[in-house]
Amino acid sequence: MAPAETSFLDFISEGEKRIRENENSWDNYTRSLQEGFYFESLQDWFNIFTNENIKIVFFENLKNNPRNVLHEICEWLNIDSALIPDSVLVPENTRGNYRFRWFRNLFLWARKNQKKLFLTSKPLNRFLKKVEQRLNKTSRKESMSDDDKKYLQNIFKTHNESLKKLLIEKGYSEFPDWLK
Repeated sequence: MAPAETSFLDFISEGEKRIRENENSWDNYTRSLQEGFYFESLQDWFNIFTNENIKIVFFENLKNNPRNVLHEICEWLNIDSALIPDSVLVPENTRGNYRFRWFRNLFLWARKNQKKLFLTSKPLNRFLKKVEQRLNKTSRKESMSDDDKKYLQNIFKTHNESLKKLLIEKGYSEFPDWLK
């Protein structure tokens, strides 16, 4: 059965089964799970590098407070955060569905051919992108059933407990909800 032809829960179950049967299995099924086992990867990194040479940033922090996270990273790298332009904090590739695919394709064609169309101004491009998104983009709310969430939480439970323990040992004290 191809991954695209299966339900989310069946896909995850198949990945879990393949990992149990062969820890070194690496395919579409197992990869989706193994990439979320952060403990194993970080343990290897901490075995090679000192704590001072590893900076862990949680996506939730980056999403909710990008300016502070950027400042922390700059401080960690000994870079003056004032050198970083505010434009890097503007989301560029926001995901979403489009009402009219042809309209999206037309817009992408125009951006690709902007020099021919004399549209080289960055402010103009940003403005056109916002217009295109407002006219064409629909909200995309992905949801997962409570049963699927519980199933995944169960799969990741021991890995996340080990991850949290490792991070506490390395001096981390603030964690996102999924790690508390």
